[in-house]
Amino acid sequence: LSATNVIGAHISNLKFGHVTHLQTCKDEETFIFWCLNSTSDGLLRSHPLCVHACPVSESTSHMCHEPITGKTVQTQDYPSHPLGYFCKPYYPELMRQVDDIFARQRGMLLRVFGLIYRDSVVMLAALVLAVVIGYFFVFSIFLNPTLVVEWTLFILTALPCCSGVYTLFSVWQAGTAWDIYSYIETESPYLELGVIALFVGITIHCVANHYRSRIESMTHCMQAVG
Repeated sequence: LSATNVIGAHISNLKFGHVTHLQTCKDEETFIFWCLNSTSDGLLRSHPLCVHACPVSESTSHMCHEPITGKTVQTQDYPSHPLGYFCKPYYPELMRQVDDIFARQRGMLLRVFGLIYRDSVVMLAALVLAVVIGYFFVFSIFLNPTLVVEWTLFILTALPCCSGVYTLFSVWQAGTAWDIYSYIETESPYLELGVIALFVGITIHCVANHYRSRIESMTHCMQAVG
């Protein structure tokens, strides 16, 4: 999907929030940032700001519009990270509010239909590739089951472990080394996914080592029956 977007897609498909960015900001190097409302429990979606860097902690602030008084007041920031043309919050509740902003531009059904229509060739290629890999896997078992089993266990272990480490590193890199501990309290989905993926990889590795003798016996039986 990324390859098709880079090759022939419109800039609005490459970076989320392009239309909203054009309506709000003049500088292409900026990001859209929504301030917290007066009660600090939601976003002030009616008055987005243009910032050159997304805030990564609550220690900074911006001058934001106050709807009740009509004045500009100093408002505390929240941890976020750049995604396309806007700053996506780390807090789950604020993330849902940002998603609602773009969901209102087009309905869920139209967005799903547009995705299928725009990337149908890529999805068809992925389906064909999955079938080919599946038959190749079955054919490889008849040739060398021991090698296939070992590489399968390696991939099943390495893939979630590497994904978990990369996700945790991305969360840590978004701010300072201390920010990752504050994200635990806010139940950041990125941190949860990283921990879960790492746990799954380690669990598969431990289970495979525990049943290694049985796995080797199964591969010998597969070789014997041809």
